[in-house]
This record gives sequence, structure tokens and C-alpha cells, in this order.
Amino acid sequence: MSRLAEFEPVYRWGLDILEHELKSFRQTELPGGKIMLVFDVTSRSPVRTDIRFANRFVYTIRPDGMIRLDHSMTPDLELPGYPPGQIAWLQKMGLAFTLPSEIQTLEWFGKGPFETYPDRKTGAKTGIYRMDIDEIELPYIIPQDFDNRTDVRWAKIYSGNGAGLAFHSDYLMNVAINPYSNLETSWYPYQLERSKNPVLNIDHRVTGVGGTPVTARARYRTYPQQYSYSIYFKPFGK
Repeated sequence: MSRLAEFEPVYRWGLDILEHELKSFRQTELPGGKIMLVFDVTSRSPVRTDIRFANRFVYTIRPDGMIRLDHSMTPDLELPGYPPGQIAWLQKMGLAFTLPSEIQTLEWFGKGPFETYPDRKTGAKTGIYRMDIDEIELPYIIPQDFDNRTDVRWAKIYSGNGAGLAFHSDYLMNVAINPYSNLETSWYPYQLERSKNPVLNIDHRVTGVGGTPVTARARYRTYPQQYSYSIYFKPFGK
């Protein structure tokens, strides 16, 4: 199977335009003033309704503003008429957050300062890095997903007055920011438009990029299986 054929189902079966349906919600008050919110959400392809991902999001909110988000995902991708495992692997598995326009800076403790991927990171050093979101630009001649940062221990985003949000996970994270509003629909870089609300991606797993003649090796792929992880958020001021 060629590299193009392996990723062709992403677009033909609508894996890039999943629709999310809230199935259930409940709120519970916990000791110590904590509140727990539980959301069960089904992510479904609008092209093939037999492609589904069952998500559970559990938010535990403390009085001091700390939020623990537990996310579990179970895929259902066995397609009638197709052999099992037709969708060999996913591009990534994680969450996307739309940021307010006031957020100006990303700071992280992980690989850097340039973008890295699971199979493209040995040349990067682990350290604390800071980048202005306005300086993030597509480095390729064809618009595509970019700006991933691997092995992130913690990160924070904040505005010019020093207020922001810090976050970390119980696993090493992948963190990226998409500063464009039309990255998925542009054919050439000159068509890209800066967004007033950049998107922050916090990914539990990201598939490697491989090389021009070869796909990502098996150890660097995000397979369609059950995943569970936690992210911890803490707002801060000056």
C-alpha cells in the first residue's frame, strides 16, 4: 500500500471533519467544594455514520481554579464491506482549544525551539522556550498541519498583561498552535489568513512524519485503539 493510499481514507471517509454529538451530561458536587462535570460525546464522520469515536470528558474543578480533565476515547472503525484494520492509523489523538485574541505568548518545557515530531526530534534540545504567537508561520510551500512540539512536560499561554493558563499532563504532551483560520482549505501559503482566535492543540499521541519515499515507522504511529489520559489546567495572573 502506498503512502497516499494509507492516508486517503482520512478525506474520503471524513476523518478530518468529524461532528460531535453530546450524548449525556451530569454535574456532581464533591467534598471540599469541588465540582465534577461528565460529558459523553460521540464524534462521528458526516460521510460514513459507521465511523465513530466514543469520548468521555470528566472535568474536576477545584475552588482555587485548578481543573483536571480526564479524557478517554474508544474508536469504532470496523467498516462493512472493508477488511478489518482498513484505517491503519490516525494522524493524531488529542484536543483542540480556541484561544481568546488576548493570548500572545506560548511558553513550554520540552523539545525545541523548532517544531519536532515523534520521529523527528533527536536534533532538538529539551529546555524552556518561549514564542510569540504572531511569529508562528507555516514553514512549508504547501499548507499542512505543522508547529508540533514533542516531549512537553508543561506549557503555558498568556496575554501581554501576564494573565494566562498553565497546563501539564500525566504523560509527555504534544503541543501546537495553528494561527490560521483557513489552514485546511488553502492550497498555497499566500492564501493563508491569520486568525483572531488561534487554536491550541494538546495531543496525547501524534503520528510521525516519515520521509518522502516511506511512511512513518510502526513505533511512531497512532493506532485506532482506546486511549485515556489526563490534563491539568491552572489559571494565573501577573
